[in-house]
Amino acid sequence: MASKEKYSTVERRVKKKDKEGNPLKDTSGRYVYETVAIKYRVDADFVPSEIGQICGEFMDNYIEANKQGEWFVALLEKTEPKKVKEKQADGSEIEVIKNVPLSFMSIRSEFAKKFFPNIVKSSSSDNESYRVKMLKKYKK
Repeated sequence: MASKEKYSTVERRVKKKDKEGNPLKDTSGRYVYETVAIKYRVDADFVPSEIGQICGEFMDNYIEANKQGEWFVALLEKTEPKKVKEKQADGSEIEVIKNVPLSFMSIRSEFAKKFFPNIVKSSSSDNESYRVKMLKKYKK
């Protein structure tokens, strides 16, 4: 595939930061946000070097160019358990676990695992914990 590079600019609302990189808060203690324009490369030939370079438009173009629509639909139909607060008839709130559609972050992560596994950081379950390392080292 030799197509022309395409770019898309997306506006995102992000926490405003000071010179040291710490998030700013207003007088009431709430975070201060600002809108920034982020430029993404979205052509299907692009090979991202980190997961943050993947946006929705790039995933759409890549899926279409590589004819992976069935896999993508199955992914979009998946759900994940999430704790949500529900109000009861008496006005009290209870925490329940409901299956909700995957978040964009989860979809992007699954997309990267399938098509660009080298940019996905291994989960902590893949790495030995400190406890396991020490047991191996000192166990007699």
